[in-house]
Amino acid sequence: MLTKKIESDLIQEYSKIVIREVAPDELPLFDEVFASQKRTLSGDHMLGSGLDQITELVSPAIIAAVSSVLTYTLREIIRNLEKKDKESIKQEIGNLFEEKKDHGSSLSVEQLRVIKATVQKQLQDFGWDEVKARRAANAIIGALSVKNVSKKS
Repeated sequence: MLTKKIESDLIQEYSKIVIREVAPDELPLFDEVFASQKRTLSGDHMLGSGLDQITELVSPAIIAAVSSVLTYTLREIIRNLEKKDKESIKQEIGNLFEEKKDHGSSLSVEQLRVIKATVQKQLQDFGWDEVKARRAANAIIGALSVKNVSKKS
């Protein structure tokens, strides 16, 4: 659907937004953790990075959750926009992932609920408690449906 580079950039960008919300102390390590996880998933695992030893980090679970959300979200957007022309689809996807925008998400409330439930379950499967998983899921939903409130205040 998307090129691997674009997909990776979006996952990294939105994972970082969520990490700022739920585990800001991990931001200095985030890019290294992301690169390590990306290498591991691609089978290009480097020995001696040391990050594999850190199991307490929130970032790997957030990266996995954001990746799932991105896949679901893009599939839903494409399905909803099938009748629109190519430029409209590009614009709609671009609007969704702008950090500041004046309009709400292109996703319906029901779609956002599905995403939130999926993220919560995935994080709880990682061993997170319900409160921590809900907080991270809310941060992901917030990143998807954020409005530029600062312009209105």
